[in-house]
Formats: sequence, structure tokens, C-alpha cells
Amino acid sequence: MRKLVLILSVMVFAVATVVAQDKPYMVAFYNLENLFDVYDDPEIHDEEFTPNGIKQWTETKYQKKLSNMERVLFDMAAIQKDYPIVIGVSEIENRTVLEDLISQPKLKGANYRICHYDSPDARGVDVAFLYRADVFKLEGSDNIKLVVEELPDFRTRDLVTMWGTIDGEPFYFLVSHWPSRLGGKEASQFKRDACAKQIREIKDSLLNENPATKVVVMGDFNDDATDASVTDILGAKGDKKGKIKDLQPNDMYNPFENNADKNLGKLRIIQESVPGKEVTLAHIIASPDEIIYHKLGLDP
Repeated sequence: MRKLVLILSVMVFAVATVVAQDKPYMVAFYNLENLFDVYDDPEIHDEEFTPNGIKQWTETKYQKKLSNMERVLFDMAAIQKDYPIVIGVSEIENRTVLEDLISQPKLKGANYRICHYDSPDARGVDVAFLYRADVFKLEGSDNIKLVVEELPDFRTRDLVTMWGTIDGEPFYFLVSHWPSRLGGKEASQFKRDACAKQIREIKDSLLNENPATKVVVMGDFNDDATDASVTDILGAKGDKKGKIKDLQPNDMYNPFENNADKNLGKLRIIQESVPGKEVTLAHIIASPDEIIYHKLGLDP
């Protein structure tokens, strides 16, 4: 069956459905927005997130943030009547904060495992995965350095990958947090373009080696669904009617290129309003077969 790539775009977190052996599973991405512990790590610039720092980041505030995130994830699971099998996360300080999160009472039932690597980002923020080992059978993982040719010493978040099987079918997950718009969108665009190019090359290589692999890419891209980094470099295409029948084998499908605020099937849309425009900066990209499009209510 022909393999395509579907792109689902939202702001703070995204929820999408992937299918293995005709059974739907929920995957999600969640920007945890500076989930730092209260301790000063001399290896990174985390001083503001300490009791004596600018944010006066106390244990009480930290526990409150964990509780709020627990509620969001549990409410999402309650609506879907199951915990997501994979959750990509960004803006976390270290593995410890994830251990604290999955230890919250309402999340213990999911028995999440962690896939995390320390990144060279100066602020110390990383990306990672939470996954349910009862469904996703992990075979391996890796972190990949983001290469920006113009800035060989550029320090930012790595790309974190993991691969394995779901109901015997091969899956490859990648989570990333693209460089910010610091200094202006246009001035910083080359950094996000480099990230899009690198991810596209990884995806193409994987599918060339094994076309049966379902590649799921998620993260905070710091670019909108209609920016060239997504539509041209990453190769996500869409049209006003939301049809996918005209896509080529290596294309990605972006149902929000013209209608980023639609709710399609299992997809939950959360957006951030900015003056004069609605933007969707966080994304989930998947390479499901056509049954997933039917599950999402799209017209193939």
C-alpha cells in the first residue's frame, strides 16, 4: 500500500492517531514550556529557575506546574479513553523532571518509560519521549546533532529519535524543537530551514531503506504550517479541499496549509492567537498508510 506523510499542526500540544494492524493508537506532542527543577546546574544557564532567581522558582511552584501538566495529560487520556502510547515533549531541563511528571498519581497507570538525551543547548532545555512499553516495543534510540552549516558551533536542541514496533509493524519516531525566532523571523530563518532539510533527509533515507516504516515526526517547529520551511523544504503539501489523491510518493500532506483551524477526525487543534494572524507552530508528521486518512476523516 502506498506510503504518504501526513502533517498535523497545532500550537501547545498535538494529538493524532496512528494505525497498526488496523487498530488506532493515540500519539501526542506537548511543549512543557520550561519544565525546570529548582536546583542550579552549573553546566547550563538555569539560574532564573531557582528559588533565588528572577522567577523565584520554588518547590511549590514546581509541584504546581507538574500538577497542571498531569491534569492536561489525564484529561486528554480521559477524552480518548486511553493514554497516548507516545508523547513527544520539549522544553525540559533533564530526565529528572520527566521522572517527576510520570510519577504523578493520575499518570502512574500509563507506566510510561522515558527516552531522553542531554542536548548542548545553552539553556539546558531538551526534547524527549514518553512511551508505553506495553504497546511500543522499543528497539533503539539516538540523538542527532542539528547541523547548521553557516554556524558550525551552534548549540541548540538535538533531534531525539527512537524506533521499534507497534503490533509488529515498524515505527520510527523523531521529536525536535527548531531554533527560535530570536533576532527576528527572517534573520533566523536559515536555522529552521536547516532543521527542516535534515529531518526530510532522515525521513527519505528511512523510507528508501524500508518503505513499510511508519515515520512519525513531531515537535515545536517555531514556523507556521504555511512557511516555506514546512511547505517547500520539509515538503508538506495541501489544498483547500483537504484531498491527498494527487500527492507523489515522497510528498507530505498538510491539511492545514489553507485551513489551519479545522478539526479533522481524531485531531485536536489548539492554537495561539497573535496580532493579525492565527499561527500553528507545533506539528505532528506521520507516514501512515491510507487507513489512517480514513480514521482522520480525510478524502483520499
